[in-house]
Amino acid sequence: MARKYPRLRSVIFDTEDSVAANDLMFAYDNLQQMLNRLGDSHRRVPLIFIRVRNEFELPRLLDLKGIELIDGLVLPKFCRSNMERYMMIDIGDKFYMPVLEKDVFTTEALHHIRDFLLTYRDKVLSIRIGVNDMLSSMGMRRDPTMTIYDIRVIDLAIANIVLTFKPCGFNITGPVWESFSQTSKEHLQQEVALDLANGLFGKTVIHPWQVDIVEEVYKVDRQEHAVALKILDPD
Repeated sequence: MARKYPRLRSVIFDTEDSVAANDLMFAYDNLQQMLNRLGDSHRRVPLIFIRVRNEFELPRLLDLKGIELIDGLVLPKFCRSNMERYMMIDIGDKFYMPVLEKDVFTTEALHHIRDFLLTYRDKVLSIRIGVNDMLSSMGMRRDPTMTIYDIRVIDLAIANIVLTFKPCGFNITGPVWESFSQTSKEHLQQEVALDLANGLFGKTVIHPWQVDIVEEVYKVDRQEHAVALKILDPD
């Protein structure tokens, strides 16, 4: 994978929304084959995460042989009703990435989740924002010819998440870009730039051609580098 996509920093294997219930065992078999191959390689990049199906499937996932070779778990629909069950299982030195998709529209709920996660601060690599489920809960869907920030209600929700978690030292990643269309390239560039401007670091895409676009936006240009050097100059 690293040889085929050298600029790929991390990858997530999804066992949740992308897998039908009757295909779950097939998905676990695929994961086991992947883990078997990992055991025979000397991997350094990309980082590998698995998106668990739900809190009840977590023990079965952790029973896979070689599961210790991954870097962490993505916890979908992380909310007040399941957060304790998610975090009660020890995964050793691996990282969690909770996905905020529910309990995101009130400050009280966000504060409750944040205060709970502060106990696990060193284990939480990033907070992820599940905008597709947020939109679905309101009967809405995003338009690939717009950035997510053009949807006012989601823009406000993201701002509230940033204001709640960022000051406490949590990294927050940008919402997934779910469009395959080549015509959406410019909009993806715009959204990644807006992610960075709003304090979000990290972007999930669903097709390999999109990786280079994200990497280009993340590059530090010469002017930014020059400004940084001047700021650090003691004189």
